[in-house]
Amino acid sequence: TDTDFVVPQLYILVVDDSLTNRKLCIRLLERNGHTCEGACDGEEAVAMVKKSLTIGKPYDCILLDYEMPKMNGPEACQRMRQMGCSSYIAGVTGNVMSEDVDHFRMCGANWVFPKPFRLEALA
Repeated sequence: TDTDFVVPQLYILVVDDSLTNRKLCIRLLERNGHTCEGACDGEEAVAMVKKSLTIGKPYDCILLDYEMPKMNGPEACQRMRQMGCSSYIAGVTGNVMSEDVDHFRMCGANWVFPKPFRLEALA
């Protein structure tokens, strides 16, 4: 039918310091037709976003974990926005306390999901 919502195939950056979480998320997203790359912390993610903007192939969506070594999600999000990144940034956090969610949003996240998040929620 014409009313079926089709999720477009997206270029997604998955940022999580847990290798297991990162691999699982990428596998699920790729199974749904998306192209994914992974980063292990905020610092690596910011570098990858900078490169993607430089080569003119920005990410459509960035899934960004909150708690990570080197640079946390909100700080990475803020840096990405300062570089001119206009990708849809979804923060993912185990801390669903409103101040954490608000902080992530103030740093530029479009949305914040509780962990573990369901793929349908992202669609």
